Amino acid sequence: MNEILMTNIFFLITAVSSVVITIVLIILLVYLIKVIKKVNRITDAVETETVKIMNDVEEARVAVKQHIGVVRGVASAAVMKKIVEKIFSKK
Repeated sequence: MNEILMTNIFFLITAVSSVVITIVLIILLVYLIKVIKKVNRITDAVETETVKIMNDVEEARVAVKQHIGVVRGVASAAVMKKIVEKIFSKK
């Protein structure tokens, strides 16, 4: 009779621990799902902002290409001014 009682106690402990472990795993999975949803939202926002930044950089690149002649003219005028100042400056 003692062996049957020990077997019943073993199965009771096993059943209770299985239920507890299952509940803990369910709770962990719920938190994991919440974290994954938040990470997904964050990555979507980062992707959207990255596309906006890429568009802004492209617009800036186009603007620089359009106005590079003006910049070269101003830069060459500044260089010429310095050369003329060096030539005609009094020592």
